[in-house]
Amino acid sequence: MQVQRDEHGSAIAALHASTQLRTGALGGQRLEDPKAAMKTLSGAVEDGTLRVPRLFLLESLVKFARRHTGNLRDYDLEIEEVIEALVARASVPKAETEDEVAKVREALHSVGQRREDPTARPWQEFQKDAGDSLQLTKAEREKPICNDAGQIRKGSESAVAVTVEFYTDRTPGDLRHFCDPYRWHECSAYFRSMKRPRGQAAVDKTLPGVNGWRRDLIETVVVPQVKTLETTLRFTYSIDNEANPTWVHLDYVLPEKTADIVVDEGALDVRLVTSGPHLGRTRVSAKKAICFVDQVLQEWSTIACDTFWTEMVISTATGCPEDGGTPPIRQGN
Repeated sequence: MQVQRDEHGSAIAALHASTQLRTGALGGQRLEDPKAAMKTLSGAVEDGTLRVPRLFLLESLVKFARRHTGNLRDYDLEIEEVIEALVARASVPKAETEDEVAKVREALHSVGQRREDPTARPWQEFQKDAGDSLQLTKAEREKPICNDAGQIRKGSESAVAVTVEFYTDRTPGDLRHFCDPYRWHECSAYFRSMKRPRGQAAVDKTLPGVNGWRRDLIETVVVPQVKTLETTLRFTYSIDNEANPTWVHLDYVLPEKTADIVVDEGALDVRLVTSGPHLGRTRVSAKKAICFVDQVLQEWSTIACDTFWTEMVISTATGCPEDGGTPPIRQGN
């Protein structure tokens, strides 16, 4: 299954990457061109082997439409194949398939045409027009929005600021793994492992007075065919109640810069809402600041929202798919 996840994660990355990255600018293998990537993904949806959430694929198509508004028609055939596969997986009756595919296609072109409109809300507009055709669930319609438009100063460095916040009907206990770095690899095309570094200098201690720990771990993130990043981060994990938590929190920082990364820090939080319009639901938030050494990666300023960060929050919102082309069925749909 991991081999398929790698393949599909690479195809998603290919939809976002620049021509420079697709031609092996970082010394890795070449990514597929977007047309080949879409064929890979549509084939996986069609045969039931898509190992990333369909919401992650749909989000990538919406972003692709926004970025290629001037030449989106050049990809009509490949986009049509992806849409047809997704509509078929949504169990739309065959007699209605053609009409529903047309609705999704037009919704995708519509968000692309509004690229220059600062008031546009691409996902909200897409799901409004295409949601019924794809039988989007409530969790999918309320998709986590990853914002990477900001910059933040960290010492002498300018880092990309990444933020995500969304609400869900799942409990903090259901979502505790979101804040547990040891579990991130279990449903990911990008996160691989967390390992303890060797040496006495590594931090590893239980926090006094709370349920939690502070620990140095080597995080391995792979953007298939682009880059493998191994980064020692200092994580601090806390939870208010192991049996039935109302909140779980994780923050992390880069103690020393690496050959690849100058800044990498942030926080993840899962918390029961006790007042306001979302009373009784769970708020999930994630913040990250990242600055790469390699100029090619730093210029791909949306890399976190295009790949591993969005994949992680979408998996949290909709679950880990056995067949990422099939609508998820769970509480809160």
